[in-house]
Amino acid sequence: MRVPYGWLKDYLEIDKSPKEVANILTLAGHALDKPIFGEEGDKILDLEDRGNRADIMGIVGIARDLAALTGKILKFPLTAPLPASDNNKFIPKITISSKKVLRWTAVVLRNVKVTPSPKWLAKRLASYGIEPLNNVVDVTNFVMVELGMPLHAFDLDKVDEINLRAATRGESLVTFEGTKLELDENDLVAADSKKPLTLTTAIGGRSSGIAPTTQNILLEAGLYDQPTARRSALRLKIKNETSQRLGKYLHPKFCEVAIARSLELFKDILDVSPVTPGFDYYPEELGPTVLNLTFSALNTIAGEEVKPTEAKEILKSLEFKILNETPLNITVEVPYFRTDVVGEADLIEEVLRIRTYEKIPLFLPNRPAPKKLEFPERDLEDLARDTLTKLGFNEVVSQQIIDEKDTIKTGLFNENKIIRLQNSWNEELNIMRPETLSGQLKYGLSYQKHGVTTIKIFEVGKSYTQTGTGRGLEKYKETRKIAFSANLDFLSFKSFVETFLKELGNFEPVWVKEKLVIYKEQKGAILKTNGEEIGEVGELKQALLSNFNLEGTWCHACFYTQELLKQAKPNPASGVKTSIENLVAEDKTFEVDARAEAGKLLNRLRNEMDPSTKIKFVGIFENDELKKQNKKNITFNFKFALKKAKEESEKLKNLIVTA
Repeated sequence: MRVPYGWLKDYLEIDKSPKEVANILTLAGHALDKPIFGEEGDKILDLEDRGNRADIMGIVGIARDLAALTGKILKFPLTAPLPASDNNKFIPKITISSKKVLRWTAVVLRNVKVTPSPKWLAKRLASYGIEPLNNVVDVTNFVMVELGMPLHAFDLDKVDEINLRAATRGESLVTFEGTKLELDENDLVAADSKKPLTLTTAIGGRSSGIAPTTQNILLEAGLYDQPTARRSALRLKIKNETSQRLGKYLHPKFCEVAIARSLELFKDILDVSPVTPGFDYYPEELGPTVLNLTFSALNTIAGEEVKPTEAKEILKSLEFKILNETPLNITVEVPYFRTDVVGEADLIEEVLRIRTYEKIPLFLPNRPAPKKLEFPERDLEDLARDTLTKLGFNEVVSQQIIDEKDTIKTGLFNENKIIRLQNSWNEELNIMRPETLSGQLKYGLSYQKHGVTTIKIFEVGKSYTQTGTGRGLEKYKETRKIAFSANLDFLSFKSFVETFLKELGNFEPVWVKEKLVIYKEQKGAILKTNGEEIGEVGELKQALLSNFNLEGTWCHACFYTQELLKQAKPNPASGVKTSIENLVAEDKTFEVDARAEAGKLLNRLRNEMDPSTKIKFVGIFENDELKKQNKKNITFNFKFALKKAKEESEKLKNLIVTA
């Protein structure tokens, strides 16, 4: 979002330099996206788009925050009164044929003279990066940048009626830029009796646009279903100032405010006023959002006491209205333009954001440390990471939002269980991943392209599916998984699986052969403990590997964190207390057959050594020389009780392991 410094100063009196303003805004969450630069004799602050705030897509929104941060008064731009609306008498006839139109406000202005814009207006737009065209179009663009609400002006004499409806597959629209868009039923258009005139959610059409000969205009501001706006822009590859703003959650009140501001500018610049009546379609009027802010919650999050008077003043400076207050809390009405504020946590964020980092005390809070939180799933997953890393696997982190084509290539696609995104900007990222296999195979291909011969990778993550039952979040299932893959034969991979399970929770599962969609015949199994499924293992089908351009043999294992947690058994060595006596330690490496299983070797060592000796698997080492001999090295760490250290160390030195 570009913010010309001179334009920003139209809305508040401030004596700070552009650099000082940038520093102040950065501390409140509006960081620069690039260094300050010059344009049209002005200094431009190009700020990051942080996503969930619609109001800061207008310069007034940034000015409002800056005013609150500096103790200044926001000078809201002048607006003109709207004509009374009568939708039945409005000319031309307006028909709303789609429920995806949330509000549509329009006025008619006659005897308009289209000319170049005054210099101040042209300069403002140029400093923002918009090319000035003429006084009518420039006013609509100016208000869009100023308030964050797009508008559109039709040449009224080119329009016999307007119908806001879904497009029909096969219809097309030539935009004012000359691009031809192929529309379908998912697009929302404003059409006359013959053809689409605009893609309402993104761009205007050429046939009804403003020309030097235009004399009468219809000015409109419309708000539409946000997912529809985003999907259309994405599918049609439109990314412009309009689509960016209508892709946000704007409040319907923006429509009337933007029209009112435009009318003030049309009166000032073109000396024209709207005719009566106006048009205003607003079927489901939104009431105000009312929230409570508890001072104790504010202080807990802040880590110190924030005076209630300070919290109230900050919220009022941001135009939150105080409805009620007690010694314990306040009730506030959220201003219409802050559609991102929906809960108490958002109110606390606003108070602390405007309060800024400078007021955070240098001393630690005078209160007890919070109780340590227990996360057994994460503890188990951390142990899994450590174990797989010791086994020579590399951790990867793949996308949680993926292309459905990748899941289709695995053979695991199930339309009834897929969670589709409603508003992704990227058409290749369209579903929440229902499996972790495709991400690992894509990483495997990357390793393969880089010439890595032995590829062993793992991921600790989640998959997401629909359950088909319940309401709200109950319809969705999140599954924590530990998955790993390698370009090894099945028996070699199986030894890694058994060692992993032994280290993770002393698992000795039953391997139940199953015909699974991704594995070769007779080389796929479900692993069960106490009759409960904890995961699956197998050698992947060649056709599946071909779908990902992978060569050779690949095996895959996937375990379910929650089930592993339920079924894990204490490690026999875990009963040895760690005390001052357990300070004598040494590592021992054994050269063994390449197919030897570390888990079985660990059990043998525990049987040979004294019960007081604590033994921990460290890792596996392989190199070309060992591979030629069909060997590998396995290292363990031994901790001896002080009284038995000499005896145990000697025993370990003389221990011969043949495996």
